[in-house]
Amino acid sequence: MDDDALTSLLTASSVALGKLIAGDAQVESSWLVLNAELIPSKSVGVEGTGSASQIDRRMGESLEEQLGEKRHATSVNAFLRDRQSRLTSLVEGLVKFSMLHIESLEQTDVSGQVGRRRSIKIDGNFARLFALKIQLHVVEEDATSSPQIQDLQVDIPDWLRTTLDTPHNLYTKLISRNDLPAILLMFRTMVPLLSLRRNLFTSLMESYTDLARDHVRAWEHTHSTDFTPFHPHTSSSTHNTRKQILDPSTSKSLIHPTAASTFTLKNKSSASLTFHFDIRWNRFGHAYPDITATPSIPPSSSTPTSTAFLQSFHDEFAHLLKTSIAQNPIIGLPDKDNDDDDDDDEAHEVEVGRWGVSAAVHATIRAFFRIDEDEAESEDE
Repeated sequence: MDDDALTSLLTASSVALGKLIAGDAQVESSWLVLNAELIPSKSVGVEGTGSASQIDRRMGESLEEQLGEKRHATSVNAFLRDRQSRLTSLVEGLVKFSMLHIESLEQTDVSGQVGRRRSIKIDGNFARLFALKIQLHVVEEDATSSPQIQDLQVDIPDWLRTTLDTPHNLYTKLISRNDLPAILLMFRTMVPLLSLRRNLFTSLMESYTDLARDHVRAWEHTHSTDFTPFHPHTSSSTHNTRKQILDPSTSKSLIHPTAASTFTLKNKSSASLTFHFDIRWNRFGHAYPDITATPSIPPSSSTPTSTAFLQSFHDEFAHLLKTSIAQNPIIGLPDKDNDDDDDDDEAHEVEVGRWGVSAAVHATIRAFFRIDEDEAESEDE
């Protein structure tokens, strides 16, 4: 590099350049082109063709391209992580809500001249109660038409199929109509009622041990399992396997009407009260409870009064159930007023409406077996 080049780069004149090279400490900063605040050129020490500004521009473009690629990769990775997180959350939410635990899913896509046809196979279990396999074809004739399910097949235990077909063969009709949403709704709405039924009966067992002892012992001997409460599996983990499915006998004891729908209370006088808790489905596949009670009094204790009582018992119990779960309060009872005095508040501390099934059942049992009167007599003694 010649003197002129050094002069143009470092100082304002050739004299200042000489002083700078000689190491003169008196060189004024005003003679210098560069000072400590200026940033060195990017092209310092870099060999290339063209002026320094051109080299700087080319290096800047290369650096900007590298930074752009890095930012793009970072953005794509962040998007994929966010999408994976949202997808995982969605899958877990669907599993938790639908209770359908999918162990394997196969899909074969066949596109032809007449549209698109997909073959789907699902293998899994439902709420850990029973295993099921679903096979179906999804057909899309063209881009504007809605997908349609065809050739639906659902593999479930035979005893469950019989239960779902009682009494109007609804399950078979839904299969023939390829109505998979309604079938899944049958399963989904059945599970909470299974829990309600079993937990109601176990609460009766715990509250009226003497009356329920014979029924519970016979039931446990028949089904070789303990009569315990049932709570649906609520884990949202997608890694459930067949090993976690309940024992078939346990599942059957929870679902099959013969094993699960009746509960009998009987006293020492052979008077009994049998509750029937059946699960029915409407034509859309939504499950609902059908609860009835059947009283029985031995002939030796029968009187005209008791006979009339038994004849009206079914209607009275149905009315009590309807009242206890009604949406509106019972007509005739005053509503609680927040502006009332304390004495009035105590007078209005009466539950109105929506007592629930359990309260109605307990009230019926205590009235039928005269439990309150027996307790009062024992206290007097």
